[in-house]
Amino acid sequence: MGNEKETKSLLNSNVKDRIEEIKNTERLMNPKPVQYFIPSRKDERKKEQKENLILIKPRKVKDLPFNAEQKKNIEQTVTTIQEEYKKADRIVHKEQKSLIKEGQKVSKLVSKFDRKIERMRQRGYDEDEISKTIDMKDDYINKLNEIQENLENITATFYPNMSLQERRSKIYNKAFNAETARVNRLMNLRNSDNKNKHSFNWSNHINASDFVQPDKAAALEERKRDSSWTQEVDKFNNKSKK
Repeated sequence: MGNEKETKSLLNSNVKDRIEEIKNTERLMNPKPVQYFIPSRKDERKKEQKENLILIKPRKVKDLPFNAEQKKNIEQTVTTIQEEYKKADRIVHKEQKSLIKEGQKVSKLVSKFDRKIERMRQRGYDEDEISKTIDMKDDYINKLNEIQENLENITATFYPNMSLQERRSKIYNKAFNAETARVNRLMNLRNSDNKNKHSFNWSNHINASDFVQPDKAAALEERKRDSSWTQEVDKFNNKSKK
């Protein structure tokens, strides 16, 4: 009987020790769960900005250091400047409209003379008569070029309070008008008779290209042109020989 009790007590003690060991192993094998930081989808900086809002409080109207007479004088100067600007703007628009109308009339006459010269050649007119009509047409072309230059001079004037978009539109219009005039010249020269003195050749091409020379006051050195195209070509040839 005594032996049985001893074996039972040993078994009980072994079981208890085993249970304690299992508990200890569970503690060691299963530590506390790691808490991972999951960032929110919203930007934290925006939250900070919303939290740190600065309220713009209404300010008191400050009295300017001018008396009533001085204020009247300032208002008068401002109104006169505005009126002068509006007047100058009206004059510029009026001149532009008149020049555009005149240019349209002259361009119609140029196309009319083109058709007339073509008919004269088909019907076998004398070369002298044809050359006279060509000279008349050239006069109208020169007049058209003058109108174009006047338009460019008008559009080149920039007002101090002009917006950037207006300045850009004027610059683009100026470049477009210059290039169109050059193309029209070259087209007229190419369409003319090769036997004629007004036919397309290198000298005419240079004269037409002078119309769209780069700016003399350009910021980049390679874009500055102080001389004609023929002189520029000579300079280029001399550099290439060296």
